[in-house]
Amino acid sequence: MQGNITDWGKEVKKGLIERGWSINDLAERIGKSRTRVSGVVNGRIYSDSIASAISDLLNIEKASASKKQPEIGVWMQEKP
Repeated sequence: MQGNITDWGKEVKKGLIERGWSINDLAERIGKSRTRVSGVVNGRIYSDSIASAISDLLNIEKASASKKQPEIGVWMQEKP
């Protein structure tokens, strides 16, 4: 599904490369599963809380992460 990656996802990957981090490292740092984090970064799923945590940690703008179209990925309801 690399074809669905957003500009935000590309920025996240650049941030990981610059820091020498893997998706596993990122997931550990934000306290989420690698599968969920990978899904958000690669545009397969959407989670505002995970996108926000990643954006904050990597100091990137999250606005583009929320511009996904519903047909691109699986939209997940955030639990309160």
